[in-house]
Amino acid sequence: MAYSTETESFHYNQLQVQQLQNLYVADRNRFLEVIDFFPLMVSSNDVDGWSFRMVNQSFAEYFERDKQFLLEVDNAYSTKLVHPESLAYISQFLKNHPYESSKSQVITYYQNVRKSRDREYAWFLTYKKFLDKDHYFSLYHTLTELGRTGRILRDFLGEVPVSITNYLRYQSLTNREKEVLKHVARGTTNQEIAEKLVISKDTIRTHRNSIWKKLGIKRVQDCLIYDMFFGE
Repeated sequence: MAYSTETESFHYNQLQVQQLQNLYVADRNRFLEVIDFFPLMVSSNDVDGWSFRMVNQSFAEYFERDKQFLLEVDNAYSTKLVHPESLAYISQFLKNHPYESSKSQVITYYQNVRKSRDREYAWFLTYKKFLDKDHYFSLYHTLTELGRTGRILRDFLGEVPVSITNYLRYQSLTNREKEVLKHVARGTTNQEIAEKLVISKDTIRTHRNSIWKKLGIKRVQDCLIYDMFFGE
């Protein structure tokens, strides 16, 4: 499937990054195998630091270093590769997107990066996804590779089995609505959900009505489909 606008390509790439995170949850070893052969730059980091926990071969080749060297460098080295203005912006941006409120999102931002301290900076679009509360992984591409990135993701991961429209509908839910959706998908009653979340049954009904309206669904089975593809 081809996407005709930059916005469509962007959302498609976000959706594919979500599928990568689903693969991590299902099979971490397979996730690492797939990532290592990606012709796109991928790394993972601790939430509280800038040093690398994992880098793939494409990442190492771009920075003209071997993977072991990059895994051993500290924050002082890795932060020097990012333009100071980008560094300040990203630090604040990520503080505004903690795990509790952003774990189901693909966090996306621009950053200005250089291969080494004596090289020119280049702009990259970064897709960041929480793996768990302590770690996230990032996929990067240059601003001119938006469409190419989508084709590479599709070649390696296959066509995503859900539409971009459904992905954007799910992202329109509040975090509380996503919690309620998960419980509904598992067959939990309104009373049980209210007790688990410590809110009233009337509030649960309000959330369910909002979920039904935002997702355009009428059946509990539809909740299961959304939770299966997009839920944590």
